[in-house]
Amino acid sequence: MTRFQEKTPASMAVVETKESCEFSSLKQQFQSIGGSNQHGYGNWCAVAAYFDGDGSVFVSRKKFYNVTFVLEWSDNYSPQLVQLRDFFIANGIKTGEITQRRAENLYRLRISGRESIFNTARGMLLSMCTFKKRRELASVAEYLQGTVEGNEVLKVLNEEAEAGQRVSKKRYALDLPFTHSEGVAIARERMREGTRHSSKSRAVLTKRQVEDIRRAYEESGTPQSKLAQLCRVSRATIVRALGRERGHVATSD
Repeated sequence: MTRFQEKTPASMAVVETKESCEFSSLKQQFQSIGGSNQHGYGNWCAVAAYFDGDGSVFVSRKKFYNVTFVLEWSDNYSPQLVQLRDFFIANGIKTGEITQRRAENLYRLRISGRESIFNTARGMLLSMCTFKKRRELASVAEYLQGTVEGNEVLKVLNEEAEAGQRVSKKRYALDLPFTHSEGVAIARERMREGTRHSSKSRAVLTKRQVEDIRRAYEESGTPQSKLAQLCRVSRATIVRALGRERGHVATSD
């Protein structure tokens, strides 16, 4: 028996013991980070990094007074999204069901609703683990928080699309000079007054009001949404008053 053969078992035992200790230490660290969900997402940094690579901000609906968003993660491996959904549920965030886009062989998980979107965006931003999509995510959070107007967040989304940072190439040109809370308040007021955007309920303007509206729009450049707010009518009524839609505005002396 050679000296190498004599010492190999002992040296191997030392190496195995050292590797076992290192693995045990790493396992303990992983469990402390991941909590009870050892095989899933355990922190916002991991979620944010996933969003930076395969997540998107979508404009769900554009209304007269505000805009709603959707956060989406996509993957061709559905268990990945199951783990992500479990993390959100554990953190009190509501999500949609995991759906499949068969044409692209992709699964997707979506988050909608102001509170869920804001809390998700806040968690990812505070983790400081987003880079590529940090600006658009921050603009959405600021809009939902009520610190910026709709025009500002749509401008950011357009700029990010033009720079190639966003998947969507849509251009959002809707005029929304309101914060989210202001838009919601105005919409609720319109509903109470029965002047929602509908062909069944057209407001009556005086001839003097129509003249003032046209003058303010053409000479001062006042946005249509602001004119609607000032005159307490729907934006559709303003459009008709400006003669930019078929039909007419009922007037009174």
